[in-house]
Amino acid sequence: MCMSEELVNKILLVLRQKPQYHDVLRNIVAWYEHKFRCEKCGSKDLELVEGSKFIYRCRKCGHETMIMGFEAHEVNSMPAYLYKLYNMGILRITYKSRRYTIYMPADIKAIKKALEIYGKSTKEPDYNKPIKIPKDLFKDLIGMDDVKNTIIKALKSKKPIHILLVGPPATGKSLLMEELWRRIEGAHLILAGTSTKAGIREILAEFSPRLLLIDELDKINDSRDLSVLLSWMEHQRIVIAMRDRYEVVKCKYIDGCKVIAACNTDRFLPPELKSRFIIIRLKPYSREQYIDIVKSVLVSREEIDPELAEYIAVKTADELGTRDPRDAIKIARLATSKEEVDWLINTLKKYR
Repeated sequence: MCMSEELVNKILLVLRQKPQYHDVLRNIVAWYEHKFRCEKCGSKDLELVEGSKFIYRCRKCGHETMIMGFEAHEVNSMPAYLYKLYNMGILRITYKSRRYTIYMPADIKAIKKALEIYGKSTKEPDYNKPIKIPKDLFKDLIGMDDVKNTIIKALKSKKPIHILLVGPPATGKSLLMEELWRRIEGAHLILAGTSTKAGIREILAEFSPRLLLIDELDKINDSRDLSVLLSWMEHQRIVIAMRDRYEVVKCKYIDGCKVIAACNTDRFLPPELKSRFIIIRLKPYSREQYIDIVKSVLVSREEIDPELAEYIAVKTADELGTRDPRDAIKIARLATSKEEVDWLINTLKKYR
């Protein structure tokens, strides 16, 4: 995915628990938008030079620019706030001395996304209105029309209905999940393989999602997480043990909270969990499907020239033999010409 959804959820949790961090993060984004650019051509398409913490090479003109980062006073923050964000992995330190500590965002896209979601969540939603589905949902994803329509029908359902996408890598699961995460207001995505033991419970209690997206569902191996998920899917409520009492958290939305999950295999999922889902088994892309999807994703999301996008799609399909769009995205982020695409692919083939 283009950004760390785990980091987005971590930032959201900070904002919910400590609203004073909102202005700090907003100031960091403002600093980044103003300062993070090539000093020669003004482009913001920069990449960190390998081995450096603050030298960036412009992908457009090739010029190298030094961008050290910001100190606390530049984003109107207390130093302790920035150090807390650093400890959480939201910021990274580029330089530290006895007098100065200089920071850069670890993932600016994650910070922007979290601020966007937080801004919407601070407005009390209308729980009596059904989920809002964009008219152009999935427009950038080619093929799988029956799968996409099934998901849309589930979202429109007046009662909770849950879908499990099962298939090996490169079958479109991540693209579908990312589109839902990006486009559906009130959607929250967690990675079961990397979430904390209370990760699912925290999301449900803190954010009241109307769409819960779970990637790597087969990685849930804690009975408490499983119990929380089963209760939420079946009864739309969970019970949280407090120090001296129990608190019941219920879904507030009139049409309930839908769960859409994905995994590589459902072989080891408990039968009681699988019984809660409509299971859709996805198959690997054909060559033609892969090329069409890669072209669409590279042009619409990565802003790659259509001719270069098609070249990357064909080359990765035929010479690398891949059907995973993420392989093409990686190439697209490194190469700015057909010659660079050829060089990268030959390098990858050489060191297989």
